[in-house]
Amino acid sequence: MKLFEFKHAAILLTLLLCLGSKNSHAAAETRSLEAYTTCAVYHRMLAGAYRRERQAPELADLETERMQDFIDNAKNAGLQTLSAAATEHKFLQAWLHDLQLMESQINGNYKNIARLRINYGTRCSALQG
Repeated sequence: MKLFEFKHAAILLTLLLCLGSKNSHAAAETRSLEAYTTCAVYHRMLAGAYRRERQAPELADLETERMQDFIDNAKNAGLQTLSAAATEHKFLQAWLHDLQLMESQINGNYKNIARLRINYGTRCSALQG
């Protein structure tokens, strides 16, 4: 291998290692109390939309189950670094913040729920899977 090719290969390997490290760090960040709480609120909003439509109670129940799974994951993530009381406090703060933000994004109208699907659907699906 020529010196020129070796340098390019070394640079490429370094970049790949840095990106891999950054992606694994990003994955760890997405599994935080805050990230799980955001998705719990998102699924709560979906459940609310389905309940208001009264056309899909089974979908509302499914979204409520997903919400509860995200709540459990949020609290478990919090307990990794915080006490139970601190975890509960941080969870409630994050919940209220996200609920206000999402209600603002749909202008308080559940008929605008598609906005939340655009903003949170992919992220929460990835966090769930």
